[in-house]
Amino acid sequence: MYKNSMKRRFVFWAGVLLLVLSGCATPGQKFIDINYHRSHDPSETEPNKGRKVGIAKLEDLRSGTGEGYVGYRILNDNSRETYLVNGLDLGTSLQKAFISYYDKNGFEAAPMDAWEFSPEGVKNAAKDFDLIIAGSINKFECQARKKGFVTEMTLDIDITLYSGNAGENTRKKIPLALIVERTEVNFSLQKFEHFVNLAVEDM
Repeated sequence: MYKNSMKRRFVFWAGVLLLVLSGCATPGQKFIDINYHRSHDPSETEPNKGRKVGIAKLEDLRSGTGEGYVGYRILNDNSRETYLVNGLDLGTSLQKAFISYYDKNGFEAAPMDAWEFSPEGVKNAAKDFDLIIAGSINKFECQARKKGFVTEMTLDIDITLYSGNAGENTRKKIPLALIVERTEVNFSLQKFEHFVNLAVEDM
């Protein structure tokens, strides 16, 4: 009886340990939020106060993926976790992140409709704003693989922004691209979300 009890305890705790070490290792769809959290020095944001910025939803030009897709992770058994943004709309998620960025930099930022990327388009769209922003998502994907108890991640982002100046009726093209690599021993959905948000903040 004592031996049977010890065996049951061993099996129980071995199962608990396996669950802890596996860390979210279940295939299927996982959802994250993309936000901009970084604060800025008030002295740096002071010159921007009172300036109004309109930001349009980013156009998702990626092919072969749904709008909300942001990446995947291959597990040890070669099954796959797929990562999506809440709301299944990456363009809107990034629009909100950029609005937060400008707000934290002292601007008065607000969403706006899409506009034509030309001087005439700027002239027609920027009536209520000092600056307008729009753009396209060319690439946004995290490729991750679980190797034993370690997860290796590579996030590849390529975004083209266009800014329009209301006073000059001009538009400027701003390419944003970065590749970030990271290794996590205790992987979790929260750590994946944090990894993506840090990359967005560094663009």
